[in-house]
Amino acid sequence: MGLLAIIVAQVLDPVRVIGLLVLFGLTRLAENKGTGWFALAVGYLLISIVWPGILNGWTGPLAAMRFVAGFLSNAIILGLAFLVTRLWRR
Repeated sequence: MGLLAIIVAQVLDPVRVIGLLVLFGLTRLAENKGTGWFALAVGYLLISIVWPGILNGWTGPLAAMRFVAGFLSNAIILGLAFLVTRLWRR
């Protein structure tokens, strides 16, 4: 399985998308901007590293590729969330 296939599978994972969107929404509601962004960063790391590790195991030939794909797929999901938020506010 190539990197692109892993990224597509992770972007289409409903638990990943819902988790990131909930964290993104909580970030937008936070009174202190530092607190909100910290929670989003921690959630970003947990969902990109811990979630694939739980689903597919922590070792193996594709483990590192899954973690890199997790970072990239989370960036895609959050980038789209930022874009939609910006367009909605205009």
